[in-house]
Amino acid sequence: MSTISHDPVTFDIIQNGLEAVADEMFAAQRKTSMSAIIYEVLDLGTGICDAWGEIAASGAGIPAFVGVLDKAVKRMIEKHPVETIKPGDLFASNDPYWGGVTHLNDMIPAMPVFADGKIVARTANIAHWNDVGGNVPGSMSSEATEIYREGIRIPAVKLIDAGVPNRAVFDILYVNTRLPDFLRGDLWAGIAGVRIGEKRILEMIEKYGSETFTAAIADFMDLGERRACAALATIKKGVYPFEEEQDNGDIHKIVVEITDDAFIIDLRDNPDQKGSSNSSREGIEISAQLAFKAFTDTQAPGNGGFFRPLQLLTRPGSVFHVVEPGALGYYSEVEIRVFDLILRCLAHHFPGVLPAGNFASICGTVIGGKHPDTGRHYTIVEPQLGGWGPAGSRRQQRDLLGLPRRHVQLSRRGRRGTLWSDRGRARPQHRQGRRRRLAGWQGYFGALSRAGRR
Repeated sequence: MSTISHDPVTFDIIQNGLEAVADEMFAAQRKTSMSAIIYEVLDLGTGICDAWGEIAASGAGIPAFVGVLDKAVKRMIEKHPVETIKPGDLFASNDPYWGGVTHLNDMIPAMPVFADGKIVARTANIAHWNDVGGNVPGSMSSEATEIYREGIRIPAVKLIDAGVPNRAVFDILYVNTRLPDFLRGDLWAGIAGVRIGEKRILEMIEKYGSETFTAAIADFMDLGERRACAALATIKKGVYPFEEEQDNGDIHKIVVEITDDAFIIDLRDNPDQKGSSNSSREGIEISAQLAFKAFTDTQAPGNGGFFRPLQLLTRPGSVFHVVEPGALGYYSEVEIRVFDLILRCLAHHFPGVLPAGNFASICGTVIGGKHPDTGRHYTIVEPQLGGWGPAGSRRQQRDLLGLPRRHVQLSRRGRRGTLWSDRGRARPQHRQGRRRRLAGWQGYFGALSRAGRR
């Protein structure tokens, strides 16, 4: 048992330092990536996990992406026991059935951080790659019924062994994409991100010691749990059912149960998986975590400790718990709807706490083909902007799900693709919106743009 005493000021410095490191990881990856979906739209996320894979700190980026990292790292730990891992190793996964969580376009590199001969942390990031093969440009087929049609699968493999790249895996990646130059650049940008995270953590450990460092992470987790439990104590206990018809006619059902020490979300009674609009259970867990945090304490640290009171119930084989070989190309539409479903359920019983609903879709646009000037293949992937429900307080106005809300610059659409654009602006606020704003409620009304192909 350790006899070292730790002061709270040092803990606070380390805990805030971890978030600064994660932000630097984000900046490094953004500045070195090749694809506009990463450096313009910011479709990425960075984070630091503890030795066992629990998320400890996160950087800028999409919260729904940050929520992937701990689940991916835990799957890598499951496949690669600690005794087989060496300093300089780096692992990667994009397979939703092997820790990838989302869909095959999203690659997660992660690496262990060693100090005093043992793993003390793990750095990880995630970013959307524009093309990983499959039967359509952009790799996201609305007609796919099996994951085999959606691209190359990397099932939590060792990409770099003690600092030496596994060239076989790199070559397999490069020949299974329509955009090898972009994939190569985005891959090494991700590697650079986790490596700068490792470097900064080691500098922190050199200053404070590995034992103090790991104790600070454990304390941060406990703080998260205390904040979540304190928030739960103030919420009315009960069982709250809700159901809602979707655009395709399906009925999505949810039951939220709030007890003294648990927040339980039951999604078992829902439609079977079909097509490519399915989500992994881990993906739905992210939606549940984000809704839980939005409802309870938006200012608390969003680490593994905060989510300890949260419980999720799903049914394997359902749209919210896809089983292999189900397709997941448009998982995002499902996750966003679940997030909205949870908040709508709670809004009926806790009026005035949450903002009004949002457009609840990525509205992803994917355009690909042969460039008329260069003859090279191009793929443009970007989410569209939509309306966000009005809210009555600054707390409610937060982008709770953290969807990407930036367009690719119009000039890049034409230079790298074959699109012309002559308009891009916020949608005019209608009369009802003005009345609401005057009453102290503010929302976002979406955007208008016009584009065409050359």
